[in-house]
Order: sequence, then C-alpha cells, then structure tokens
Amino acid sequence: MIGHAIMIEGLYYLDENTSTSQDHVFVNTIVNYSKKDINVWHYRLGHPCNNVLKQIYRTFPYVHDSCKNICDICHYSKQHRLPFPDNTIASDSCFDLIHVDIWGPISIPSIHGHKYFLTIVDDLSRHTWVFLMHSKGETRNLLLNFVIYIKNQFKKDIKTIRFDNGPEFEYVDLYNKYSIIHQKSYVNTPQQNSMVERKHQHILNVTRSLLFQSNIPKCYWSYVVNHVVHIINKIPSAVLKNKSPYMKCFT
Repeated sequence: MIGHAIMIEGLYYLDENTSTSQDHVFVNTIVNYSKKDINVWHYRLGHPCNNVLKQIYRTFPYVHDSCKNICDICHYSKQHRLPFPDNTIASDSCFDLIHVDIWGPISIPSIHGHKYFLTIVDDLSRHTWVFLMHSKGETRNLLLNFVIYIKNQFKKDIKTIRFDNGPEFEYVDLYNKYSIIHQKSYVNTPQQNSMVERKHQHILNVTRSLLFQSNIPKCYWSYVVNHVVHIINKIPSAVLKNKSPYMKCFT
C-alpha cells in the first residue's frame, strides 16, 4: 500500500496527512510498475501512435520499451470495411477471363486529343492491351473489335469479361451474340476489379517516370503509355518464353 485515499465525486484523492511521503509514493510506484512494458500502456491509453509511446517511456523510467510487436487492434480499428478475401479462381487458358477498365479523364489531353484509355488484361497470362479514346462512347466499338480480333488472330473465344459498373460496358448485344458472360463488381468497390486496377497503377507509375526523365511535354503521354505497355508485355514474355506454354500465343 502506498497510502490512504479519499473518494470525492467518483475520484480518489491521496490523503496528504498520511505518513507516506511523496518520495516514498514515487519509489513504491517504480517498484510496482518496474516489470510493465510499453504495450500495457499502449492498451490502457487507447492505442496511441508510436510517437506518444516513445514520449511515455522517455518521461517515466518505470515503463520499458521491451516489445516491438505490431498491434493488430490498431489496424482493425482504423479500417473502414472488412478485408476482401484473396481470389483463388484461376483461368485454365488464355481469354477464359479478361479484365477491362477505363482510366481518365486526364487534365491534359494528348497531342491527338485523347483523354481516356481502355485497358484490357488477360487473367492467365497478364498480357495487356491499351486503346486510346477521346471519350467513353468509343468503348463499345473497341470491345467489339477486340472480340473479333482475338477470334481471328488466336482462334480463341472470350468466355468471360469482368468490369466495374460503368454504363459504357453495358453492351448486352455483344455478350449475347458471342455467348460471353459479363461479371460486374459492386459500386465503389475497385478491389473486386483489382487486377486491372493494379495494372493501371503500374502503367501510370512507369509513364510518369519516363516523362520526368525525358522532360518531354505532358501532351505526349499517349506515346509514353503505349511504350510502357510494350515494355510490360515484352519483359515477362522474354523471361517466361520457354517456361510457360501460354506465352507462346503472344510471342
């Protein structure tokens, strides 16, 4: 016991008239908490950030920074929605499933007036096609031409197309004519169309790098995007040419 206390309106006040001195109270407090690590105070104080914890164990000598474990509760409390499960569905052959999405509009049109580009990614091979567009109204014709292109050049039929809820992809006549299954993701849920979303991020990151490096005007971004897609497709193809039979249809 470190002293007597009086409860006033729900709070305990240490009685200064007791024989226990302030120094004695502080010493006993150090003894009681000498084995406490920083995680205990992290839990008690409502999971503060690391900067607050560092200030705590620097100010109070009885708090030990003895544990470096990552707190899962902090991550759970800060997330805004439940985590998405990993996609375990894999395609058996090329063009069984393709992912499509539109990026844009860009604030600086290309030298030819393009503001958007349509990205198509094959689920199995990750091969990518990009089509520049002036407006989203060109999407349907590009999809139709792509389906015919794959049929004529590779003798393959596209079985499933996955896209977001964009109205420009509502091409029911095309899907019915070629017996294509069209899958939609939920509204404001880009995670369900994550493959093409990540591909967009990759393309844009490399495009910005080349633009910054070359110091060319930003209106030439369309040429850089096509060059980046060429690089992305050719490098994996060269590495996997003799390892994967699926890459032969693109080499």
